[in-house]
Parts: sequence; structure tokens; C-alpha cells
Amino acid sequence: MRWLVFPYFNEAEVVEIKLAEMESWFDAVVIVEGNRTYAGAERELDFQKHDWSRWEGKIRYKAIDLPLFPGFEGLQPSQDFTAVANGAWLREEYLRNSPLSLMPDLEDDDVVLLTDADEIVKPDVLRRLESYSVRFHLPQYVMHLNWRWVWEPQAVARITTGGQIMQKSIQGVVRGMEGEMRPVMGDMGWHFSYMGGRERARYKIMQAAHIELAKHAGNVERSFETGEDLFSRGASYQLYEAPLDELPEYVQQNYERFEWMFGDKLDPVGGRA
Repeated sequence: MRWLVFPYFNEAEVVEIKLAEMESWFDAVVIVEGNRTYAGAERELDFQKHDWSRWEGKIRYKAIDLPLFPGFEGLQPSQDFTAVANGAWLREEYLRNSPLSLMPDLEDDDVVLLTDADEIVKPDVLRRLESYSVRFHLPQYVMHLNWRWVWEPQAVARITTGGQIMQKSIQGVVRGMEGEMRPVMGDMGWHFSYMGGRERARYKIMQAAHIELAKHAGNVERSFETGEDLFSRGASYQLYEAPLDELPEYVQQNYERFEWMFGDKLDPVGGRA
């Protein structure tokens, strides 16, 4: 059996694209959604507000009560862009491990793809690599479907087995098997980050596990206009305009539906053309 597993926040359009692109590969989709943000704020559940009937019978969904962790909330000393032992990252770990409660029929030799909601791996790639322990470097698109970084960062997406998950936990695979998983990159899929408009991007920045980055929420307006990096990280994070035929087939076939998620033209090395 082939499993697709991920936590959900506010990425409905991207998840629709993801499920449509990957539906020939998965047998079951396991989706969990927290009643709190990673930063700890209470939030209204969003997933079931949308129509997922196309995948009825394959989706297993559960809303998760995420706890507060007294004594561990807020920024910790010297916290930077990494996972640390604070309430935000403890909630992230709690949510990532919770899909197991929806997988009582998981078998040792099942194939499991662990991802973030905004990561899409091509089905033909998965069929070719599913017998290996693999972690992906996916082309990253930021703010708009057609704005792409000039390099491919490592993604959360990993292929593993049911046996490994039952032995180590989901988070144990994601965090603890880096050296055992072969990195792959190239034409593997898509990673669509901070999609859905400015307000949703701003909210996600302010409520993410990386609570140290909330200070950059004020960059959203300028970044959505110019293509400048949301987190002011400089030239390495330049964007360029990706052609339509590079995007998922589902986007190409439904361009009018997703046109509002496209940004202005960018030149080949970042910045407005």
C-alpha cells in the first residue's frame, strides 16, 4: 500500500493541485490539522471547508488538539533558523506524529511518502524511487505559482517504509534518518510556499514553528510586488519566472481557475522585468 502523509494549515489550492497530480500513485492520504498554530494561537479549522469529494474514500482526516507547553513557549536564547526545544517545535513534532492514529492498517513493507502540504512529488518519480530511502530537493516556488527560486533547497518530502515509521515514529524518520536517506534533485516535482495571497502568507509567517521569523511579516507586501525574499536573505534567494509548461499538468489544464495565483513577470535573475 502507498501512503501520502502530511499536516495541513491553509494551503487548500496547493493541496488540490497536489492530490490531482499524485492521485495515480497513492492508495491513502492521511491529513492532520491542528486546532492551534505552531506558534500556539488558537485557530479555526480550514480543511473541511473545501470540497475533497474527488478523493472520497482515500482521504483520512483528523483534527488534532495541540497542547501548550508551559515553560517552553516563546523564543529561546540564541534561537535562529533551526528546530529548538520550544513550544512551537514541540507542537510541530506532536502534529507530525499524529497521523499514525489514522494508520492502524499500516504494514511493514508499505511505502510512505512524508511531506509538507505544499510539496508535490511526481508519480513517475515515486514509482522509480519508492524502493529506496530518499529525501528530495524540490524546485521551490514562492508566493506565486510561477515564481521560482534559482536553486533547489532540501524539502521535508521523504520516502520510507511502514516498518521504519512503526519503529522510529514519523518525526524520528524526518529528523533522525538524514544520513541514511539518499538526497535526490532535479525534475522531481514542485514545492509551492506561501501561496494563496498576502494575508495568508503573512499569517503563516507569524504562526509558523520558526517563530523567530515572525519579525519579517512586514516584508510581505514588498516581496509579493517585487520578488524580494520574504526573509531578507539576499541574492541566493532570487526568483525567476517559470514558464507555464513547467508547472503541474493540473495547473496547465485549469489555468483560468489558478490565474489569480500567478505573479508579474520576473527577469531571469530575480526582480521585476
